[in-house]
Amino acid sequence: MKIYKYSLILISVLFLFACEKETEGISRVTFYTDLQLEGSAEMSVKQGETYIEPGYIAIENDEDVTDKVQVNGTVDTSTPGAYRLSYVATNLDGFTKTVNRLVIVVPADASNADVTGTYKGQRVGRAESADACVITSLSNGVFKATDFFGGFYNIVNGYGSAYRLLTYFYITPENEVVALSTNSPWGPWEVQNGLYNPATNVFTHATYQDGFSFNVILTKQ
Repeated sequence: MKIYKYSLILISVLFLFACEKETEGISRVTFYTDLQLEGSAEMSVKQGETYIEPGYIAIENDEDVTDKVQVNGTVDTSTPGAYRLSYVATNLDGFTKTVNRLVIVVPADASNADVTGTYKGQRVGRAESADACVITSLSNGVFKATDFFGGFYNIVNGYGSAYRLLTYFYITPENEVVALSTNSPWGPWEVQNGLYNPATNVFTHATYQDGFSFNVILTKQ
């Protein structure tokens, strides 16, 4: 009976040892980096002013690893435009976490006219859509429009809210609308011949991409 018991113990030990060898190096715990931006993910600065980085913080397994974050991109405040900064943290096992910041450089003479609000939209010659575009102020005369397509793809064609033309723009003293950044499921589009009529609170412009364009009217509700 003792020999039988000892045999069972020996077999159990050998089995556990074999399992340990088979799983060695296959699985382990990895601690992903918690990377957070300080300040806003969308910022603006006037042309010629100094861009001040708000900062960021990275924590891995309760340890501050902010000094290991790699920042890609620069902001040229001498040239109006949209600048994207990416912040990348890589943990000990090679897994990365990336967050992004959009910095808009706007001309110093950009209008600060209040064009915020909800607009009905229309692709010229097609149906009109209520609540097609919401415009908010980003600061420094920069505005963010949720859909410069005027609801054509989102509402009229019924594709859903993902099919909007997100647009960051400013207005010149002559009431011209200049887009600094646009994005859609098809990538960026040009915004051409943009005008804002302060007397009627109406935007008119054309959206253009790869030889295809259509005219849009946005009217404040």
